[in-house]
Amino acid sequence: MVWLYIFYMMFRVKVLGHGQPSPIPSNVLDPTASPFIHNHERKHEITQDLDFVGKNHWSYSYMDTCDLREFPLHDDPDMFCTRYVMDYMWVNVEVLATDPILLVFHKFYSEKNAHAFREYINQKEMDLQKVVDQDDPSGAAGHTSRRANGTWMEHYENEITSTLFDFAQRRLPSLNLHGAEQWHALSYQQGGHYAPHHDFLYYTNETQWDWWMNEMGNRLATFLAVLETADEGGGTIFPQLPYVVHPEVGDVMLWLNMDVTDHSIAKSLHGACPILKGQKTAATLWIRIRDSRLSFLTDLTEPQYNLKQLIDPRGVPAIPSQKPKAKQPQE
Repeated sequence: MVWLYIFYMMFRVKVLGHGQPSPIPSNVLDPTASPFIHNHERKHEITQDLDFVGKNHWSYSYMDTCDLREFPLHDDPDMFCTRYVMDYMWVNVEVLATDPILLVFHKFYSEKNAHAFREYINQKEMDLQKVVDQDDPSGAAGHTSRRANGTWMEHYENEITSTLFDFAQRRLPSLNLHGAEQWHALSYQQGGHYAPHHDFLYYTNETQWDWWMNEMGNRLATFLAVLETADEGGGTIFPQLPYVVHPEVGDVMLWLNMDVTDHSIAKSLHGACPILKGQKTAATLWIRIRDSRLSFLTDLTEPQYNLKQLIDPRGVPAIPSQKPKAKQPQE
């Protein structure tokens, strides 16, 4: 039984809050193999004591959740680990919540590829990121609720962006990544953060819609690839669950931002906890709703999308690569 526990711990993310991972389903691992209890600890309210630009956007309860570290295990049917095979490789996934659907794909990318992507990002010019405000089309540049540097990259901008994009699309055939916005890379330095917000975009009326909204619809899901983790702090907080997730390099977080009625999921509120030490780098794809197979694979009389199609998509036809073909040389 020891090897079963080791496997479980290898693919269990540190999710902190009032919910806890349940024993792994019997078709994956023997739940009796993990009888260990973790202590509930708090990191001495260190985030509360940190003075950083934009702290006024963080409530006490938000920062309190950022400080959570460990918790006792108990049965929760909405939290479990499973895996499926794609391209003769295991895809390991942890279900952290079903409302909203919140998943962590462990070791989704190799450390080598994560490092290569991070190195490419570091070569690009990074700008202080704005906050999306539909009432201010120019964007709230320098808004203190968001302190991070970032840049945009095409899906097929170079070899590494192409490789990781196609790799993700093959393993997530229920989602149309080709309908996602460009890669959005973010770098958080010490004191960097992004106060809790929704990725679902709100508009007063249709005259505010940009090309993306008109042609591709709203943001169905967020795909977040972790390329570098901070030495301290920098977790991803979901305050209405309430959890803080600390994925590792190569892990991918995936959550849904909208329900089957095309409305925002309130509990998808999330943020990037302040960096206490070190640096955090991540790359995001905001996946738009248009042409998403998840819609066709879901009974739309149900309130939520079909979780099974995300955690066991075997049988869903692959979406072919749309990488632009190289131009033929002139004769």
